[in-house]
Amino acid sequence: MTHPSQVIVVVTIVGVDDNAQVFYTYTDDELNHVHIEDPWSDVRAVIPYHTLYVLDYASSRNGWRFKRHLVWMGRPHTEHWRTDNKLGMITVHDDRKVHRFKLKFHNRVTGYDVKDDPQEANVKEPT
Repeated sequence: MTHPSQVIVVVTIVGVDDNAQVFYTYTDDELNHVHIEDPWSDVRAVIPYHTLYVLDYASSRNGWRFKRHLVWMGRPHTEHWRTDNKLGMITVHDDRKVHRFKLKFHNRVTGYDVKDDPQEANVKEPT
């Protein structure tokens, strides 16, 4: 098995209620392109990888935190860990299968929850 690589995705949440919108900023190393506040994160990788999702300053200041567990939408289940301060979530993709899940966020100021499908974790075949 190859050693996993790591992808960092910065999460921006606009709004403070259950209608808040979630955006993702990340670098696509395959295309050598930086995606800024895209509505999804289409991470491309040719080997298994871990993704570190981190909330940006404004989102965390506005009360948003990651909830403990993901929402799975089928199999396989995605191994994951939330950071102790609840400002980050790590997902682990140690296989070449498509993982479908939603990230869950809770606003500790307003009490609202938001779920969002980042549409990532699709390990592509090498070209």
